Amino acid sequence: MSTSITHAVPFIVRGDLRSETGYARAARALTNLVARFPDIAVFGIDLHPNPADCGGNFAHTLIDESQMWQVVRQSTQTPIVLHYTGIDDFVQVPGAVNIGAFYWETDTLVHQRHWPLRLAGMDRIWAPTSFLGTYARASGFTGDITVVPWPHEFPDQAPAVRPGALEGIQALYFGRSGPSGRFQTQTVPLRKIRSEARNLFVSVQSLAPRKGLPILLREWRNYIDDPSCQDILVLRLAFRHAHGINAAPAEHFEAILKTIGFDGVDPRIAVIHDHLPDPQLSALYGACDSYVSASYGEGFGGPIIEAISAHRPVIAPRHTGIADLLPPDHPLTVNSVRKCVGLKGNVSAYPHSSSWYLPLPGEIAGRLRDFAAMDASRRAAVVRTARQHAIDFCSSWRLIAILGDEIARLRAPALPPTATQPAQEPAMLS
Repeated sequence: MSTSITHAVPFIVRGDLRSETGYARAARALTNLVARFPDIAVFGIDLHPNPADCGGNFAHTLIDESQMWQVVRQSTQTPIVLHYTGIDDFVQVPGAVNIGAFYWETDTLVHQRHWPLRLAGMDRIWAPTSFLGTYARASGFTGDITVVPWPHEFPDQAPAVRPGALEGIQALYFGRSGPSGRFQTQTVPLRKIRSEARNLFVSVQSLAPRKGLPILLREWRNYIDDPSCQDILVLRLAFRHAHGINAAPAEHFEAILKTIGFDGVDPRIAVIHDHLPDPQLSALYGACDSYVSASYGEGFGGPIIEAISAHRPVIAPRHTGIADLLPPDHPLTVNSVRKCVGLKGNVSAYPHSSSWYLPLPGEIAGRLRDFAAMDASRRAAVVRTARQHAIDFCSSWRLIAILGDEIARLRAPALPPTATQPAQEPAMLS
């Protein structure tokens, strides 16, 4: 594979490039926009952690680390290396402009893994949200920071759900527990669930402790106490990042339901634990009435933006990275409280002293009721306001403007030392 460079500026992105994680999807979307600029030669170094998960299409030349050094040496232009990785995986490339771009979900600083030193090796940072820019600044980074979000498309009309699309999405519906103590379950198509639900709520998440599944389920238990409730919650639930999970996801989830207190009641919950390709995921968003999240902390919040893009109202907290995604006066905001608390089963990457934003008791149930009481015109108004806010923050056309400024700045000749001006720090990151 040729890595020869002439007059073009090499743009090398390191990171998870071919999986279906949010990290990888964001890296691909951003790289595709960079590739639109003239005289830019895009290369990718795929560092994805799971060789079995490589179905994502990275549409540019893939090279390995050794070939990267060849590209850097041969280039007549200063290469740009975008490290779209966790801070632990940042490796400074001499002779290149090193840009850091990372996701992190708590504002607690990490010192024991030399993060301040790794951040100091970055020439500049493209922070996916202002929360992450503030985090980098608090960690001691003194270089330039620009907020460069995960780019998304926002069609004028809600995507149409094709006839039959919901038939192909299978969900495990949990009904009332019987004398044996086991919940009655049946696998049914999403079409049937949609037809039986007055309001269909959807959440797309993993079992990572910070996603707040127990609180979401507890609030849902509160919400369905009303005997007239005909609503259903569908969870697209990835069973990665789970602590102590057995081989059967249904049994694991059933144990969670019992812990929450669903014995003797109809949970009105359906779980999708299979991976959904993009067309089916879009159909899931399109089928729901509202998206709901109980997350304690996000570096960005991809499913929230995907729901907004699908013209769906969002019930969610507004903290950490999510604060950029929803307007300040969003009427379906879940109020939360910041606490330093250890999360059972959390991955070791997070310090035990990490702070998280826990939804206040009754908040999610209250917003579910608020949404259920809204008429169609009020729901549409909520969607319009949220979409405009999201478009202004992370639409592709907005990102093209940001990237154009960044690339022009990186390609500009350096000023002589006597003429160098101090870097101007963005007001939001001071």
